[in-house]
Amino acid sequence: MALFKKENSKTVKDIEKEQKDLALVSNIQRMYREAYAAKEELHRLWDKCFKAYTGEYFNNNRPSYVAKELSNYIFATVETVKPIMLANNPKFIALPRKEEFYEKSVLVQEALDYEWKRTNMFRELHRAITIGLITGTVPISLIWDSTADKGLGQIKPLILNPFNVFVDPMATNVEDAEYIIYAAYKNVGQLINFAPDKAEEIKSQVVSPSDEWLTYGKDTTNVDNAVLYIEAYFRDYSRELIDESEEGEKTTRLKYPNGRRVIIAGDVLLYDGENPYEDGKFPFEFWKCYEVPGRFWGMGEVEHIISPQENATNLINHVLDSARLMSNPVWILDKNSGIKKNSLTNRDGLVIRKNPGSEVRREQPPAMPAYVQNIIALLREDIEHISGVYDVTRGERPKGITAAAAIQALNEQAQGRIRLKIQTLEDTLSKLGAMWVSRMKQFWTTPRSIRVVGDDYKVQFREFNPNDFVDGDWDIIISAGSTMAVNKTARLQQIIQLSQTIAEDGLPVVDRQTILENSELPNVKEILERFNNIKMQQQQQQQNAILDQLALQNVQNQLQSNIEMSNTPMQQEIPNQQIEQEQMINEVMQLIQNLSPDEIADLAEKNPEVAYVLEILSQIEHPEQGLA
Repeated sequence: MALFKKENSKTVKDIEKEQKDLALVSNIQRMYREAYAAKEELHRLWDKCFKAYTGEYFNNNRPSYVAKELSNYIFATVETVKPIMLANNPKFIALPRKEEFYEKSVLVQEALDYEWKRTNMFRELHRAITIGLITGTVPISLIWDSTADKGLGQIKPLILNPFNVFVDPMATNVEDAEYIIYAAYKNVGQLINFAPDKAEEIKSQVVSPSDEWLTYGKDTTNVDNAVLYIEAYFRDYSRELIDESEEGEKTTRLKYPNGRRVIIAGDVLLYDGENPYEDGKFPFEFWKCYEVPGRFWGMGEVEHIISPQENATNLINHVLDSARLMSNPVWILDKNSGIKKNSLTNRDGLVIRKNPGSEVRREQPPAMPAYVQNIIALLREDIEHISGVYDVTRGERPKGITAAAAIQALNEQAQGRIRLKIQTLEDTLSKLGAMWVSRMKQFWTTPRSIRVVGDDYKVQFREFNPNDFVDGDWDIIISAGSTMAVNKTARLQQIIQLSQTIAEDGLPVVDRQTILENSELPNVKEILERFNNIKMQQQQQQQNAILDQLALQNVQNQLQSNIEMSNTPMQQEIPNQQIEQEQMINEVMQLIQNLSPDEIADLAEKNPEVAYVLEILSQIEHPEQGLA
């Protein structure tokens, strides 16, 4: 008798849920295919731009016997723009919207400074600018990782590869995008750790990475345990019933007012829920090198200078090939010359023996046309005009210009387009900073300690509580010109010139402190303190000298008066004059008593008349003794 195993029966509700999940997965895959198809031409363009930046594009298909010289102006252009854009480390500034939020905005500022350093945002920003200059657009995502820092959680900025981000084809910016999708191949173990209850289903979706764009820049030769991971953020306008009145009227609301987040692995639904971020925004920001009206994706520096770079490279290699051939012209010899065909070379001191009456000579090739060199120079100029990166931008002195002021003016004018890029970058960072504060307000629900380094390099630890964020409201901006390139040498020279210019009040226009603060010296504060100490010492010495002079003058006046009175005939003295004399002697003695022995000796040494008076005074006071 055959035995049959009874299968667990599924309820109607379970079947409906499975069908609903399959429909949701199918909808996400449809959005992904639509965005992928709309962006496929960009994938090819970006691949071309990356290969042009590295130089692989130009020498990839050239035969081995020809020259392969590459003067990569594309690489030089990108690497010239980057340090100018990152000349100063940008900084978030938290501005309170109301006066009562000022104290808390100071704490928020310290938290933003700490987060910027903790996540090493300068390095991430360097990567972002490189990608943006090459492809035209770089996506930046700001997520909350609840598993980081031993379960405490951390905010994580991610510089994404534009090949892995897919946007609603109808969108022109993040605000009007109906959906944004991130797609990549992920390790099966990582996904099982995310959804352990669906481990068996995830394992059934394992494939070898086959999409060259999703794995761009990665070596997937020996990878065979990956799963296609798709994370979608989209607007969902479905509504749900929230109340029903006695009259039978139904009240509904949006089921996902902040948007919806769905994660799938292959055909398996891993997560379905509301957008976890309370600000209601998709966790993405995009910086564009050149904004194109009506298009979501921007243009980069590379795509427009590939053509002149390619033509210049071909001409340069043609010139090198011609130079190589012209320096070793062909041999022409008669058949009966008696010289073997392979015995002729371009070796120095070569001796040729031939039969009489025959000819052996080298054919002189024609000269290279001058217009070839002119075209190469013209193509280089085209690259400069298209990119806006000139000799002065690269720090080279323009030909025919020697005046420093003229070079500085040209440099400022040449950086006009770069300054525009910097301003758009600052706008993107401002939006990122506002999103960062929103993450802190939402997820910093437990007290945490952060490290703050003061201006004196002293480390302090601040305790942050949830109340520091929940009731605050701030605008986040980037400090004015924080990423703007500055010619520090020219600026310092200008400040020095102003310090040598005297204003109407007789003082220089710029003081010493301003010069030091704008210099590159690391210990400006110590230098200023040293100058202040020296100044105070000099003032104290001047005051002491003035007091000594006044005291000396007073003593001299008193003693002179005493001497004059002592020379007056006794018969002319009256009792009142004697009293005044005694008072004057007492005052002189009091003054001398207030001086130290060293001061008395110094006074006597510098003024012989004072020594004489002191001797007389000593005899008046002690007739039996002299001045010791």
